[in-house]
Amino acid sequence: MKLGVYVQTWHVGGVAAFCERLARGLQQLGHAPCVILATPFSKRDDAGRKAYQALVSNSPFPVCCLHLSAFHPKERAWRAADRIAALGCDALILSSHGTLAGTWARLCPDIPTIGIAHNDDEDTYAEFKACVAYCDAYVAVSKAIYQSLKLLAETNSPVRVCHIPHGVPLQAAPDAGPQSSEVRVLVVCRLEQGQKRVLDLPLIWQEYRRRGGKGTLSFCGSGPQETQLRKAFAKELAQGGVNIIGAVPLDKMPEVYARHDVLLSVSAYEGLPISVLEATTHGLFPLLSAIRSGHQEIVDAVGSGRLCPMADSSGFASALLEITTDLQALRQLRPLIQSKARSLFDPERMVQNYSHLVAEVYEARTTGRARQGSASNTRPKVDFLRSFLRKWQYSRHYGWQD
Repeated sequence: MKLGVYVQTWHVGGVAAFCERLARGLQQLGHAPCVILATPFSKRDDAGRKAYQALVSNSPFPVCCLHLSAFHPKERAWRAADRIAALGCDALILSSHGTLAGTWARLCPDIPTIGIAHNDDEDTYAEFKACVAYCDAYVAVSKAIYQSLKLLAETNSPVRVCHIPHGVPLQAAPDAGPQSSEVRVLVVCRLEQGQKRVLDLPLIWQEYRRRGGKGTLSFCGSGPQETQLRKAFAKELAQGGVNIIGAVPLDKMPEVYARHDVLLSVSAYEGLPISVLEATTHGLFPLLSAIRSGHQEIVDAVGSGRLCPMADSSGFASALLEITTDLQALRQLRPLIQSKARSLFDPERMVQNYSHLVAEVYEARTTGRARQGSASNTRPKVDFLRSFLRKWQYSRHYGWQD
């Protein structure tokens, strides 16, 4: 089957990494996937730009960018629908798709559609409410999100809701070299405060060090709070106790995981965070915020880890001290964590589950058992001047030509 895998924009890790891995897995099963983007990358995301360029250069499947930001918002729904319809997909799998609810309304009578809820937050549930009428099925990546979607489906639409956890590549761990005599703590996330709460980390590390804790703290990721983090950690950065590495290509991350002992996440909310899954499949001990979705599920799955209340800097510092008191015992847990994580977060199982779901919704369509939305045939346009200016502004950032 020809399958369109949609995501709004490209970046390093997270939902984009999931979409690429899903597309590759579907291709290995004999499908013909196509990654569809609304825009290629965020304007000021240099790491995202490089990731998008690498995707286009190295992808074994087609990558179609709709360049929707080049058009006025009034035009985007029908322009996206026309472009996607022209691809001839047998089914669509949607991530970060709420802004194009009008597009899915136009396409759903002819193309089976599966939505994915990646996060346990209000934006994700608003996206579900906006798009569920145009989806044949909806996937929740965590148990908590699944329960929330089931409740929302009872109110909004009797759509089929499924729970398919993420799977992550099970790459061989490279040689980490000589072991350090001190703990090595790793943070892997976008460096922003709203969801990831990265500005809590200087407070946690300062308290940990004040109480006698030793070791190094490394950051993989980029984002709007990077400058603030560098200021907060100026002394530690100069002394080498803290490292802000920036965005790391996904194929290089196993080397990073191999050099660390603890994965630290203080997020305010998550779905089933891929960075934490990857870290546990390499044996890192998860020290995580006690949030509703994702973190508890991962700790329960691997049988190891600690959860601390979100925004509790003192609690995180105390937990870090406790788990690093006996560093040898902590490191002896590594193969156990790795083995359990690899058995549970298998990417092949994830891809098979999506392939089966696609086949089921496609069969339901062919037998006339699936719900269908209503399409709109209107094609609103803006005047020539506004259209020209928007395309000119867009081309300044992306070099896009009509």
